[in-house]
Amino acid sequence: MSHLVLHHVVTLTVDSDPDTLDTLQSELPADGAPFVGPEYDGPQRIDDDDSLSDGEERLTARVTFVSGTIDVDGTTYDGATEAADLYSRLAAAVPSGATLTHYQSPTGGVTSSDVQAWYEDHPEEQPTDDNGDAFVPSSWDPSRHVVSEF
Repeated sequence: MSHLVLHHVVTLTVDSDPDTLDTLQSELPADGAPFVGPEYDGPQRIDDDDSLSDGEERLTARVTFVSGTIDVDGTTYDGATEAADLYSRLAAAVPSGATLTHYQSPTGGVTSSDVQAWYEDHPEEQPTDDNGDAFVPSSWDPSRHVVSEF
């Protein structure tokens, strides 16, 4: 049995005016929120990229959520539900051209043997080749595990 643990992940990249980014950033959970998983990147904002228009900034964030459910001070949090809720809130507010993705991925130092063992334990998740035959990958490709995309 594989010990690879999947976490729900929500990523966001958006170029827009500072007020819009302030609104989106306010939707992101704090790093210390009880349902935030082991990896939290962001939110980060830049305004000095030559690809940005005048008055625009870029906001990026990547939030993992706890795997399964946890109980903290009498409140139960479900990582999948928290991720789906964040995705929905952001999807309702992001301007066109933003990249918003909700997917499942392992975290930390995942080896190819970890990935192979997980796929062997989950044959229904195995991708297929051009001939339609299932195969066991040796690397994790989040695009195979996308829950929703904006």
